[in-house]
Formats: sequence, structure tokens, C-alpha cells
Amino acid sequence: MMPATQINTFDEFSRYQFAAIFADMSFTYGQILATLGRPWREPLRTGYWYLQRSREILAGIPIGINVRNDREYRNLVSEYLAQLVPRR
Repeated sequence: MMPATQINTFDEFSRYQFAAIFADMSFTYGQILATLGRPWREPLRTGYWYLQRSREILAGIPIGINVRNDREYRNLVSEYLAQLVPRR
């Protein structure tokens, strides 16, 4: 198991995004093989699983913003950032 400091990075996020595309292609290929009577040996995951995992990674990436001398807009910025990352 990888520690959260290695998992919650933009590199891992992009890997899971790419894996989602590849998984959807492999899943389709596996369905074609199964139709032809040659089923895939292992159960295949669809890209949806990888997309969900990438969203969890994105939500776990710590982001810090320092705003100085701007108390008026602090709540506005925090509300906007809260909308970007879905709550669990």
C-alpha cells in the first residue's frame, strides 16, 4: 500500500485518468472476445472505477492559499474552491 503522500499527487491523478481511457478500450475488447467465445481470463474494470479513484485522489491533494490584506474576499475564494472538489 502506497502512503497518501505518494498517492495524492497530480502524477497519480493523471495516471488514473489515462488508466480510465485504457480500461474502457480493454473492456470493449474483452466484450468482443467474449462474444467470439474467447472470454478474457481476468475480470475487467471499466473506466468508471478509475475515474472515481482519480476524483478521490484529486480531493486528497492538499492545496494551500495565502491571502493577505484581503479579508473581504476570503470567504468567496474558499466557497469557490469548495465547489471544485466534490464532498464525500
